[in-house]
Amino acid sequence: MRSRRYGIFRMHAIIFLAAAFGLQPSRAHAGPPQILTVANFSAARAGGPLPNGWQPLVFPKIKRHTRYTLVKDGNTTVIRAVSRRSASALIRIVRIDPGVYPILNWRWKIARVNVKGDVHRRGGDDYAARIFIFFSDPDSKTGILKEAGSRVTGLTHAKTLSGKCLNYIWANKTPAGTVVVSPYSGRFMMIAVESGNQQAGRWVEEHRNLFEDFERAFGTPPPPVAAVAIMTDTDDTGQSAVGYFGDIAFSRR
Repeated sequence: MRSRRYGIFRMHAIIFLAAAFGLQPSRAHAGPPQILTVANFSAARAGGPLPNGWQPLVFPKIKRHTRYTLVKDGNTTVIRAVSRRSASALIRIVRIDPGVYPILNWRWKIARVNVKGDVHRRGGDDYAARIFIFFSDPDSKTGILKEAGSRVTGLTHAKTLSGKCLNYIWANKTPAGTVVVSPYSGRFMMIAVESGNQQAGRWVEEHRNLFEDFERAFGTPPPPVAAVAIMTDTDDTGQSAVGYFGDIAFSRR
């Protein structure tokens, strides 16, 4: 009886959190939602405003910002990011238990990789497409964005992003599967999901077990997910890049 009550409580708690943060559940079976969609770009109107909850993340010391717009790609609405010696991101604050929803699903596309990109140098820390997953840490006294540099302080909810971060990147030549410490902060771990131009110009679907990725990168189970961000940047290399982002969702095992 106690186990059943706990199960009912957990289900209601998940549904409540989904509603509170505007997440869109998808039910395939009874019980907790199978999928939590955090970026429903395909349901938005091309040329219209960003979906609910998404906001720009700008860096005070970088004056040129990446341009993000909702466009039609075929029959589907997606985000197109155009960067010309610029950097900024789109971010959404969430609250997701990776123990319940460990799988991160998304689709993306690039025109081409940044030929000067280099995961080991600050001067090469630019990518045609990247996705950040921020994790909470109530015991941390320093926000992760502040630690990464004073240039990353323009977020209204920056204080809530106090933990570690996984950064999934479309790398230039770093082999897919490589895990590298960010040149900006030891709390950012970068994972090369795609590499090179072999898949450039086409949509690629990705499915990552972020629970296992976090354990591999940091050596401990992950705390709750605090935010999701997408980014196309070329400020460090002084180049140009075009990236596309489709829907992003978390799913159960």
